[in-house]
Amino acid sequence: MDLSGYVPEGSSITAVFEFWSDLVKRDGGLPRHRDLDPLAIPSRVLPDLSLYERVDGNRLKCRLAGGRFVAALGYEPRGQYLDQRLQPESYPHRARLFFECLDERRPVFYRGVVVVDGRDHQSFRRILLPVLADEDEVPRLVFGAMELEPNSSMDADKTGRIGTVLKGDPVA
Repeated sequence: MDLSGYVPEGSSITAVFEFWSDLVKRDGGLPRHRDLDPLAIPSRVLPDLSLYERVDGNRLKCRLAGGRFVAALGYEPRGQYLDQRLQPESYPHRARLFFECLDERRPVFYRGVVVVDGRDHQSFRRILLPVLADEDEVPRLVFGAMELEPNSSMDADKTGRIGTVLKGDPVA
């Protein structure tokens, strides 16, 4: 997946995608949760990371959220379900991207808008990467990074719709 036209050089998204891609190449398949060694991930991107788990069939629960990720959202998402935090009109579109990442075993990059009550709307870019739980053969973890796009609140789509969506090749 070529992200060069969508993220700036040195982006956390690129670094996380390269880290994940190296794991795929090394093992010949999707990485496992135990492969996500924080000491192997560039430290500068740790604040942008997130990890969601598919639970109870089709719900997404946040398991990990870096500090910049939390600041961008305006709340602490760990332990919370995505369907409880997103606006009802935004949830189906966002959740579909997470489920496509898992079900199709492929990376998904998208741009959207963070809509937080009482704050300016902010455009962002995000990468979603499928990961196997240590004991599973079906991916149920979504690892990724999110970055705010500077000076974008004036141009943000106030409905929270998704803009650009790129999908990488499926991983066996």
